Amino acid sequence: MAYKAPTKKQVVAFKAAANKFLSTLTTASDTDEYNIPTTAGPLKITVYDDWLACRFDNVILAKAPGQVVAGNLNIWSGKWNWHGLDTIPAFKKALVGLLFPNEVSSFRCYGMLAFQYGGEYLLLQVLESNAGFYIGTRDSESAPNSRESAIYWKKAHEAQAALDSGNWVQKEYP
Repeated sequence: MAYKAPTKKQVVAFKAAANKFLSTLTTASDTDEYNIPTTAGPLKITVYDDWLACRFDNVILAKAPGQVVAGNLNIWSGKWNWHGLDTIPAFKKALVGLLFPNEVSSFRCYGMLAFQYGGEYLLLQVLESNAGFYIGTRDSESAPNSRESAIYWKKAHEAQAALDSGNWVQKEYP
């Protein structure tokens, strides 16, 4: 199948989605270029019109068993590119497995467990259950989806302060 260039509207949407996601991991970029620390070494990412140019600095570490398990890693150059307007969800899922535990929990606005077990980026918020207040997510129908915090708080403002400051412990499992 021949390559079909994206429309201007598609380019704007692709870049907006990619930059929104990548800016949750590191400082927002005016140049569409990012440097993300991963367990496979630094990953340089450049957002183009309809693809993500990715390259690991440390090729030996990136190709080590258990590191880059999704996508097509070039074992000689360290390139790990993602092509196509629909590539961002798969890229997100693959990248989460390479982030350091503190980086994953620093998705400060998204629930890690909601993503890992449900494949959705759901906003973190303070929720209430019979056990108390906790940091979690709601699904598209506003029903509780995941409890992300390891503990409960007695008061909503305490949970909100923990969420706002990032001073809370992420649950490892649902």
